[in-house]
Amino acid sequence: MLITCALLACSSFAAVAATPVERSAAAAAQQEKEKAKQDPYAVQGSGPHKFDQLKGHEKGYLTLKDVEANSWLAGSFAKCDQDKDGRLTEKEYDACQPRP
Repeated sequence: MLITCALLACSSFAAVAATPVERSAAAAAQQEKEKAKQDPYAVQGSGPHKFDQLKGHEKGYLTLKDVEANSWLAGSFAKCDQDKDGRLTEKEYDACQPRP
């Protein structure tokens, strides 16, 4: 009985622990984020910009991933995305700008 409990405890712990592949993928994602912070073209500040100055605008819309470096826009994305399609068009972006 004691051996069975010990085996169950060990197998439960192994199931919870991340695999080497998962740890490697997480480390790679973290490195990519750190690299983006160092890239002057990726860091977009936290205030509003003209739509055509934002990374990703070439598609005609922005996604949350495109604007994650811009803290203001990343935090306002859901509010600005009026039709809730996960894409922020230039019209939606302009309508969402803070007014002085």
